[in-house]
Amino acid sequence: MMLSILALNEFDSHLWDNFSVPTQLDKQTAIDYILESCAELELLYSDPEIIKYMIRNWVRTEGHIWEKLAETLDLDYNPIYNLDVTWEETRTPNLTRTRTPNLTETRTPNLIETRNPDLTETRTPDITETTTPADTTTEKVAGYNSDTFQNARQTERGGTITERESGTESTRTTGTESRRESGTETQKRTGTETESETGTDTITTRRYGNQGVTMTQDMIAKEREVSKFNLYDYIANSFKNRFCLMVY
Repeated sequence: MMLSILALNEFDSHLWDNFSVPTQLDKQTAIDYILESCAELELLYSDPEIIKYMIRNWVRTEGHIWEKLAETLDLDYNPIYNLDVTWEETRTPNLTRTRTPNLTETRTPNLIETRNPDLTETRTPDITETTTPADTTTEKVAGYNSDTFQNARQTERGGTITERESGTESTRTTGTESRRESGTETQKRTGTETESETGTDTITTRRYGNQGVTMTQDMIAKEREVSKFNLYDYIANSFKNRFCLMVY
């Protein structure tokens, strides 16, 4: 009597307790695919415990292959590129640049300053001078018979004399005053200036595209073949070859 994995699974559903698949796959989907693919083939082992043991060993020896194949399902690439290379170049400059300026700055002023004064000075005097004289004038005469002078007549003068000065005096000054400044002023700057550059420069370069001899159409055809790869089918075929009699 033929015993298939489908029949044995109906008898003991714990056959797959030690079975595992990569995280990109679904375990139950993989089991169902194996049951479907091997439903008409007879098992090499009919004892469920032996099958469970053999499945555990099968996963241990084949699981890493499935993991690697599953990683290729997540690769991000352009199928029509046969070159995609990126490299980095790091440059560490240690540059010291010294500049010694010898700068002479000369200024030659030629300055003419002109001033045009127009000055008018006005003076308005208002002076009153008052004199109050008080004097006596005496005339003396000598007689014909005497050498002694005698008072003959006396005149007295008194009162007040007032003198007043008023009016306006103006003084005006006009003309041009010029002042000129000439000569040479020189400023000189000397010394040493140093600039230092340090650090790290990183340059990233990428080359990509179809730069080989393979035609783009050929790469498209190969990409179609890659797209047909089914990891569930691969695992099921591995189970079939390991546990089933390949005789219908």
